[in-house]
Amino acid sequence: MHLLRGVVSAKLLPLLLVMTSAASAARAAADSTSSVEQILAGVVVSTQPRFTADHSRIVTESVVEQTDGNLWTVTQRGGEVAGYGMLVNDAPPLLESGDRVELRARLSQTRRGEPAWTVATVDRLERVPEHRAAGFELLHARLLTRATQVPLYWASGCIFVTLDVAGTAQIPGDLELPVMSAVFDHWVAATEDCSYLRFVMDAPSTAEVGVDRRNVVLFRDDRWCTPATDDAPEECHDSGTVGLTTTTYVTSQSDVRFAEIVDVDIELNAVDYVFTVDAASLAAGPGCTMDLAAVLTHEVGHMLGLAHSCLMPEDDPSLRDENGQPLLPCRPYSALPEAIRDATMAGEATCGDARKATVETDDIHGVCSLFPLSADPGTCQAPATLKTEARCDCSNVGASGFAVPWALIASAVLLGARVRGRGRHLGRGRVRWGQDDGADPSLPVSPKAAKSTLRGGSVRTASLP
Repeated sequence: MHLLRGVVSAKLLPLLLVMTSAASAARAAADSTSSVEQILAGVVVSTQPRFTADHSRIVTESVVEQTDGNLWTVTQRGGEVAGYGMLVNDAPPLLESGDRVELRARLSQTRRGEPAWTVATVDRLERVPEHRAAGFELLHARLLTRATQVPLYWASGCIFVTLDVAGTAQIPGDLELPVMSAVFDHWVAATEDCSYLRFVMDAPSTAEVGVDRRNVVLFRDDRWCTPATDDAPEECHDSGTVGLTTTTYVTSQSDVRFAEIVDVDIELNAVDYVFTVDAASLAAGPGCTMDLAAVLTHEVGHMLGLAHSCLMPEDDPSLRDENGQPLLPCRPYSALPEAIRDATMAGEATCGDARKATVETDDIHGVCSLFPLSADPGTCQAPATLKTEARCDCSNVGASGFAVPWALIASAVLLGARVRGRGRHLGRGRVRWGQDDGADPSLPVSPKAAKSTLRGGSVRTASLP
């Protein structure tokens, strides 16, 4: 989910809900590189999206021409290419040809050591959205395909989710798991009278953001960065961002799966924020303490296909609510109606705020309009294999520039280390657990112990009643 962008004090933090270094020398080198920054101001003259060589993500390389005539190429995660799209909620807006921008670029490098500039922040972007003129009603907004503005959806009756086996050192034992389960159960309980969608929690395993059709939740305890690939640089995120949600979907209108969500990954910033699972720690914890349930509830809203309740600077200015009306701007936060400030999918929160751990009426309407009982597919299975898994030459597809809405950076990730064979009938239960062969089916697997209990990563999914 895009999550909270935080401030370590009582100040407001935008709700931007994106492992350990192999060696201290490599970490020092990465730190020194990521400290080099450059302010760029000018016009975006071209954009070129592509798959990385390992097909784990889509990146867009944009050329910015400064007023002095110098050209700079910057890289961002996201874009649409070869029939798929990648959207990163709450990351800096994806640049578009013709934009007049002022941005802060950060020097990074690929896994092969090749230098590259990434976009740290976009401080000014001349693409002013239309806002609602008067009147207010809290209504949901949906995540959309970029070019065609079609709502994204899940084709299956359930969503499989995996917690990265490392969890986070900030939370004792395996308490991340019951919190995740409770969040999923809360969404299902709030919507089960009008929606068919359910969740299945697979046993924790080693996981990373990428194209594999596995929906992953992972904590970044060591560096608030998405790792580099051989031909894409490490992407370090703003310290004000509590979390990022990357959504992968099908963009080809000729494909019967057009606008289908095939992968969602959630990254949580445990470097600049302290996650907790109890109210006492929220009140007394050091630094900027975040309620894990509240952060996850917001991010899971994005996983389900919901956008913000108000328009953040990072959001696509073409977003509309369910009645087709422009969204109110999230800033200034104090000018927003109280209903938006407290909304689960709002774009602002404060340190220690646990109010967003609830699902509200607008959220329920959003989920039930996307996944109504009348459209129940009656199956529970992972998304089908994507054509990129055949390793097509996607790097040269869609190389010409195209328009990109700034905060809806779509994603072509195909998550899924295995293909679940035939779909199973989806019963009326809520959250179900996937289990290791031979494991006690009544018990979840501890993320800190899962490495010893998952035999070679072999996990079978528990049958649904």
